Amino acid sequence: IETSNVRGVNIQPVAYFGRKNGNIDRKNRVTMTDAIRMIEEQTKKMIIKKDFLYPAANEMRRLHIYLPDSYNETEERYPVMYFFDGHNLFLKEDTTYGTTWGLKEFMESWSKDMIIVGIECGHEGYERLYEYMPYPSTWRDMNDAAILGEETFQWIIHEIKPMIDQEYRTYPFRECTAIGGASMG
Repeated sequence: IETSNVRGVNIQPVAYFGRKNGNIDRKNRVTMTDAIRMIEEQTKKMIIKKDFLYPAANEMRRLHIYLPDSYNETEERYPVMYFFDGHNLFLKEDTTYGTTWGLKEFMESWSKDMIIVGIECGHEGYERLYEYMPYPSTWRDMNDAAILGEETFQWIIHEIKPMIDQEYRTYPFRECTAIGGASMG
């Protein structure tokens, strides 16, 4: 089954949840459509994927936005952590090399709630390096004219962060905002 939010989920035409005395409890019967809807609702509640224009390359970049379980249950505000290589943070099917950083599982077990915004990079050639590198390089055959690190930081500061602060309940203060990544990210 593949939908906009659910990929690779195997569901029988009718699924049953719960047993009584070894017998299936037919009152808890769920159709395939209902099961897909429930899975999509859970996925939407946790991780939102949103395409956002990256002006330096005039291309879209995907944001992977994690909301804590409590987000829809309260009016609370949350600190925000921004991560580079956002496609590697949460879901295996989004990753470059098939392994996530396990951030969703970590956040589900950690006592501090926060919003996490994963910023996906370009995936063609040296795009990732160009987008993250803040200074000219003599490494390999990189083109110094294509270095976009400063533009990337300005994009995060002036476009992504204001949009996140406007659309989600955040603490917009500097003390409640952080950024992280791995290697070049």
